[in-house]
This record gives sequence, structure tokens and C-alpha cells, in this order.
Amino acid sequence: MTKLLGFFGLLVLLVAPTVAQDTPATTPATPPPSKTAKVKRTYSTPKVELSGGFTYRRFYDVDGATLGMKGGYFSADYNFLRWLGGEVQVSETRQNQYFLGNTSVSGILFGPKFYPFGHRKVTPFGEFVIGAGLYRNSIPAFGGFAASEPTYAAVMWQGGGGIDYNRWKHLGIRLIEAQFGHSDFFPNYQFNRLTSTFSVGVVYRFGER
Repeated sequence: MTKLLGFFGLLVLLVAPTVAQDTPATTPATPPPSKTAKVKRTYSTPKVELSGGFTYRRFYDVDGATLGMKGGYFSADYNFLRWLGGEVQVSETRQNQYFLGNTSVSGILFGPKFYPFGHRKVTPFGEFVIGAGLYRNSIPAFGGFAASEPTYAAVMWQGGGGIDYNRWKHLGIRLIEAQFGHSDFFPNYQFNRLTSTFSVGVVYRFGER
């Protein structure tokens, strides 16, 4: 009996170190990663803004008819200050009236552009531009009459504004630009001098003021 107890005691002494080695060591808990603070984006004033897109023009023709004309525009803006820039705007719209002619109105206008809240993610602006307009109507030969293309040039001005959505650093969307103005192509007629345009497009910005 004494030998049996001694054997079990020896066995316990041999197994105890092995059990101690198999016991996993306690490691300190790793703290959860801290949340990265969001950096608020700031919007600087670009030196130059280029924009182009689609334009719809309502125009009173020489016969008093109101034409809905479709076309495009391109503008280049140079910002002198956070709230003030200078704009060059070129546009052309046309409407095919078939035997009455393919009528087009185009213009190149210059003027100031105002940003009442500076340049932000959503940037409203106002503008006034004045320059030269060109009216052309290509009338086909019809009913014994020869083809003709009456063309008139005159002073044109427009005022209005719009909203840009600056989604990316250099690229934005012109959500709307509405302008209302006057074109003096036919001075002997009082009903056809008004014009209005509505545009949408894209805006590319570069440089910083």
C-alpha cells in the first residue's frame, strides 16, 4: 500500500509541470481602435472655371412667333476675388421651321459674375453679360421663291443666375442657369426683342485664389 501511494505521488509530480505548461497565458485585452475624426472639407476659390452644356432658348422671331430653340453654351470665368469674377459666354441655338427656314441665334457676351456666398459645395451665382448677337435664317427654295439666308447682327444682353453643385474637387454640375435679356435684331418690331435661356452642364475648376 505504501508503494502504491508512493507511485501515485510520483505520477502527480511528473504530470503537474506538463499541465502548468498547457495552461494558456493570460494576455492583456487590446483596446478597441479609436475612431478616425472626420476632416471637414474646405472649398477654396478657383482661379478659372470652364463650363459647357445644353441650352434651351425662347426667342421671338420676326413674324411674332415664339421659337423654342435648342443648342449649347460654353463659358470661361476668371475669379478676381472670392465673390467676384469675369465671364465670357458663347452660345448657339437653332430651330428648323422647314419651309420657314432653319433659324439660329448665337452670341458672344462678356460681363461680371457674382458669388454672394463664395464658393461652396452648393454655389449660387448671379451674372450680367452683354455683347454681340447674330440671327440667321436659312430659308429653302419653295413655291417658286429662291433660297435666301437673311442675317442680322445686333447688341445682345442677358442677366440672371444659377446654381453649381461642386461634387468633386475639380469637377461639378451646373444644375441650372437662367438668363433673361434683350436682342435688337429687328428694331422696327417691338414684340420680338426679348430672349431667355435655360442651361445645364458641367463645370471644371482649376487653380486656387
